Amino acid sequence: MKTKTKKRSTRKAKFPPVTSSEIVMVAAFFMSAAVFSERMVEPATKLFDQLSDTEKVAVMAIGDKIMGALRE
Repeated sequence: MKTKTKKRSTRKAKFPPVTSSEIVMVAAFFMSAAVFSERMVEPATKLFDQLSDTEKVAVMAIGDKIMGALRE
């Protein structure tokens, strides 16, 4: 007697588009992590290079706040 195999769904998951502010937060986290881990320098640099000028300024400002909080 043959058993029936369940057919898998081929639909892709639908995710909402990523906003600029979310990208900036991730980039700021990567840049802060790069200060402590040499392995994070390359991914952080690649991500930072893809940002627009306004996003780069925001990343630097957020990274400054993160590093200031870590110094205290």
